[in-house]
Amino acid sequence: QNDDLEREILLAMARSPIAFTFPNLAEFESALRIRRHTARAAAKATLSFDTQGLERPTDCWTYHTSTSFTLLPGVSLITALRKTLHPEQTGLAYSFSCYRASEYVQLLGLVEDLHEHNPGLLERIEARWRHRAIMSDEFHQVFMHEFGTIDAPLPAQYYVPGDRVWFRNPDEPSSDVYGYEGSWLFYIGDGKFNNFWNSAEPYTLTDKCLEIYHWRHGVARDARGTLTM
Repeated sequence: QNDDLEREILLAMARSPIAFTFPNLAEFESALRIRRHTARAAAKATLSFDTQGLERPTDCWTYHTSTSFTLLPGVSLITALRKTLHPEQTGLAYSFSCYRASEYVQLLGLVEDLHEHNPGLLERIEARWRHRAIMSDEFHQVFMHEFGTIDAPLPAQYYVPGDRVWFRNPDEPSSDVYGYEGSWLFYIGDGKFNNFWNSAEPYTLTDKCLEIYHWRHGVARDARGTLTM
């Protein structure tokens, strides 16, 4: 339930080994809501894994190589993201890499909160998305803040619901396969991480680590000698 999820967010932030600081109470409350929206959006997302896939609902998005997927006129960003991420909206699971999927989930968590509490900012983001998508390194710089570093990491089992987490593939041969360098996903609360490819079966920490460990057994070379899984 939402109350349980927000309680876990609050308690996890309170016991953090680093300080979460906010300029005022409204920003703190917004952070709680955005994390809740993000965890919910991630838990429901079901997609088709394809690192080269370029599928989106055609009644919401148009594609160009220089701007990526942009919003069609008159379509709200929330509607477009929900139809893209959640198959109950369309009956279809669209092709994504986990990295790009994580951006869509993070964005949906943000704009769902802006819809209720800062519609002016939502309009500015939508206007931007009608011309050019924010993605990859730019998305990280604009919308994300990274906690912990390689030199000073957070504890290995410390997560706050709504966290976007990178599970790195430690096996050198299989990590050379495009799309299997690691796995982006979200901590959704209650000891679970979302599963983009089967939302009905979220991962535990152990589940996800074991899955990535066994990627090393799936490596092969195709007829051209390219590493594949």
